[in-house]
Amino acid sequence: MKRALPVCVVGGGPAGALCAAGLAAAGHSVTLVDEHLAWEKPCGGGITDKALQHFPFLREAAALHNPVHECELTSPAGRRLLLRLDRTVAIFSRHTLNGLLLERARRAGAVVVQERAVELRAASDGWRVRLRGGAQVLARRVVIAAGARNAFGPRSTPLPSPMGAGEWMATAGYYLGLEHLPWPRQRMAIRFLPGLEGYVWSFPRGDHASIGICGRLGDWPTARLRQTLEKVLEEWGVDWRGGKFYAHLLPAPSPQGLRQAQWAGREPHPWALVGDAAGLVDPITGEGLYYALRSAELLAAAVATDEPRAEAAYNAALREQLTPELQAAGEIANRFYHGHFLRAPVLERMTQFGQRCPQFRSLLCDLFSGAQGYGDLRPRLYRQLVPSLWRLALPHGARA
Repeated sequence: MKRALPVCVVGGGPAGALCAAGLAAAGHSVTLVDEHLAWEKPCGGGITDKALQHFPFLREAAALHNPVHECELTSPAGRRLLLRLDRTVAIFSRHTLNGLLLERARRAGAVVVQERAVELRAASDGWRVRLRGGAQVLARRVVIAAGARNAFGPRSTPLPSPMGAGEWMATAGYYLGLEHLPWPRQRMAIRFLPGLEGYVWSFPRGDHASIGICGRLGDWPTARLRQTLEKVLEEWGVDWRGGKFYAHLLPAPSPQGLRQAQWAGREPHPWALVGDAAGLVDPITGEGLYYALRSAELLAAAVATDEPRAEAAYNAALREQLTPELQAAGEIANRFYHGHFLRAPVLERMTQFGQRCPQFRSLLCDLFSGAQGYGDLRPRLYRQLVPSLWRLALPHGARA
């Protein structure tokens, strides 16, 4: 029998929907509020191997995603490397993915309300979430899952923001039909550009592709990002003019920001942040879906296990299980994009080594499919360095 512990989840994306499902399954009375619900959110939509392994229901939803088995990398100088992945990356339409997770929340017993939440206010007996139509949701606990730039920033609520100035990435892109792509639908493409701390991507979804560009906010204006993307698309032979344009912001957390962040608390009443709202995004690749789903799972588990101490348990779980990987990414991001090795840019050496050394190519396959983490990346790089340099030194005909 359900206990009367009302929870309001603000945001119906992957983090909010999965968290609502977990809380409802644990016996809580859950109301999920979202203006859009299932919609085509601007992002790639890639679910990496580590997410598919951890959440088998995503792997089993084969009819709902496009499995990708190849990744084409292009360095800033134009050097190309085709990786044949031995682990699947599932590319979901965000409309489809959100719909799948929202249905799980409904089946678990959550009440889903399609309305915009416009105000979060603390009252003596809990939270008041005011909706655009004037109605209010009363809750003992609130979970903010409304994205990186949600309506409940630090100026409008008593909740802290985990994101500081300079910890953002800007994105711009187009939704295009698969017939516009110059590659097979089982191939994603990533192109690095000179001077850009980011990249251009092409992620083929079920019935269309998300093709976009990302860069650290403030380095390149959105207008320049868009112009650069369109130039790359023309070089690829992709007609973008009939596509739907989008622009979006992503968190790019710094190691220091992650060390100082608090994602949940009990003052003035229990609250928590999950997914992009918590700033849980890979600062190198912009991957956020795995971290969104894991943070939702960890919060629901913490509440179900020890409700009075759930917020402390959730903060501890994030620090133990998720943020070390993001901190490691943040610590190498600048060197990844701007560093040099053997008097050449790291990105050039990466593609060059991948072209000529099977062991290094295998490492890259694991890295771009999500199977290789950042925490243990350096030891593996060192192990591959000697054979990679040896093959570079061999005559060209002996490098097979």
